[in-house]
Amino acid sequence: TVAREGMEFGVTSREVAVGGQLLTLRGLGGEYTDIFLPLYGAHQAHNAAVALSAVEAFFGIGAEQARSLDIDAIRKAFAAVVSPGRLEVVRSSPTVVLDAAHNPAGAKAAADGISEAFSFSRLIGVVGTSGDKDVRGLLEAFEPIFAEVVVTQNSTER
Repeated sequence: TVAREGMEFGVTSREVAVGGQLLTLRGLGGEYTDIFLPLYGAHQAHNAAVALSAVEAFFGIGAEQARSLDIDAIRKAFAAVVSPGRLEVVRSSPTVVLDAAHNPAGAKAAADGISEAFSFSRLIGVVGTSGDKDVRGLLEAFEPIFAEVVVTQNSTER
């Protein structure tokens, strides 16, 4: 099965919700509404759409077999998703959010997700990298949202 996001499947709608986002996804077999995804950022909604269409394709759902997966099973599965280190809230008062972005595109997705889902009055970033990373690109991606930044080097080996 060949399917393209935005053509055969995709994110129909999404809105920020407490603890994540509420999605409507269009899969290969139909539309799935009121899907709570406990992850932040548009990129995670798109990842959910890809995952849904992959499962549908695995079960042979598509143009030739127009049926949908069980909506309750889909809702339960997406509600249980965890992605440690991806806009992960590990503390509140003050709020501490971790993200393992290691390239400028990932940092931009993280910055966009933070801007969309949180309303910090002042955001201090701590950026730690390995020596082979594009530190300038990471900092440029985070610059619009950080009031201050602390830069450190990751001391662990991969």
